[in-house]
Order: sequence, then structure tokens, then C-alpha cells
Amino acid sequence: MAKFTLVLTSSPYNSQNAYNALRFILASLAEDHVVRLFLLGDGVYLAQKDQKGQTYQLEKMLRECIEFGCNVMACGVCCDERGVTLENMVENVKIASMTDLVGWVTDSDSVLNF
Repeated sequence: MAKFTLVLTSSPYNSQNAYNALRFILASLAEDHVVRLFLLGDGVYLAQKDQKGQTYQLEKMLRECIEFGCNVMACGVCCDERGVTLENMVENVKIASMTDLVGWVTDSDSVLNF
């Protein structure tokens, strides 16, 4: 069993990065790996509720990742800069700091950037 930390810096719908990160997370969780997702920069938009994506159901996928054991944190500074608050975020996403990301990175077997 491996520990993965994924860092998502892309907004959900300007590329397939968020979609591919969530697919990787679900596949890893299915193989009993420990997976953590840190949302940074425009990546914090992934955590917003009630998105109206046309092709991908990213909010549903994110909720499944959390349900199956993925811990998700969003950079507090990035959220503040973009008006993303706990009230408009998917449940169980936590606001975090760079110190939290450093902790995850140092405790990971692999770190992936999307």
C-alpha cells in the first residue's frame, strides 16, 4: 500500500486535469492505497458545490473520492483570493495551509501534480 498526495492547480473545466486526477484517486482507492488531494490556486474551484459541468460530473466524482477515504484540503489563501468559502464547498473538504501540504508531502511515497 502506497501513500499518494495529489496537488491540483488547474481549474476544473479549463482542461482534463481535474477529471484525470479524480480518476487516478478512485483507481488508487480501489487498490487500497492512501490518497490525499490538495487543491491549490485555481484548483480550489473543484471543491465548489453545484457546478454545472457539461461533460464530466466532477462534483459527484469528488464526493465519491471523499466517501471512499480520500482526504481533501484546499489552500486557505487561494480560497480567500477566489471567494471560495466552507459554505459553498463540498462537505468534508477542509481549509488548509502550506504547512499542511508540507506535512502531506513529507509523509508521502509519491506526489503527483495535476
